Amino acid sequence: RERNAEQILTDLRVRVEKAKENSLINKNLNIKFEIEQEGMPVGKAISIEIKGDNLDISKEIANKYINYLSKIKGISDIELDLEEGKTEYRYRVNEARAMKAGLSIADVATTILTSFKGTVATTIKKGDEEIDLRVRFQDKTRRTKNGLNDVVIANKGGGLIPLYKVASYKEQKGYALIPRKNHTRIVKVNANVDNINITSVEANKLLIKDFTNINKMYPEHNVSYAGEQEDSKESMVSLAQLFLVALCCI
Repeated sequence: RERNAEQILTDLRVRVEKAKENSLINKNLNIKFEIEQEGMPVGKAISIEIKGDNLDISKEIANKYINYLSKIKGISDIELDLEEGKTEYRYRVNEARAMKAGLSIADVATTILTSFKGTVATTIKKGDEEIDLRVRFQDKTRRTKNGLNDVVIANKGGGLIPLYKVASYKEQKGYALIPRKNHTRIVKVNANVDNINITSVEANKLLIKDFTNINKMYPEHNVSYAGEQEDSKESMVSLAQLFLVALCCI
């Protein structure tokens, strides 16, 4: 063939963008391109790992990298691996009000869990089989947002306190998957290079140079570079070790 894989890929990207502009392809459709590599599998050309428990801050850091990478010629297929999931209702307990009402945060959380997921109240026997008897709201109540307004919490004095009196909630999108590495939440920004305008080595050098202070700006988070950059580091370490072994053998 007259063109190599990188040239074919570049041409495909241009054609797809034109097709989106002409409404031949849905603009919201995310199309990724990747060349199959021979030999041992390696990581992405660019892979930025952001570790930290606060996902909102991790996403903020990731967006800084995405905006930066999108301005560099030769870098494409930029993606964030944090995928939005279903809508969630996140409750925040007003501790002062809860204390006055004779409730703890655990009381509130347990009651919400019992109302919707249910709690095993007792176990009944049917022959040799033991069956859990679970108590929870009816299906029609659990399927509506208004069902949350009907939740009441029993305090230590036997009184029933409505949930909305001691807690507020906000509706927001959750995440379909929250990856972890060494028990810490991790968010990744991945991208490919065309090896014509820029290589993975050059791209990673630019990132290291222009984001030198990123860990100081976000002290509770840690940013590191994986993918081919990590593979290169490991290869250099292995090469140095093998060189010493070869030197000793000689």
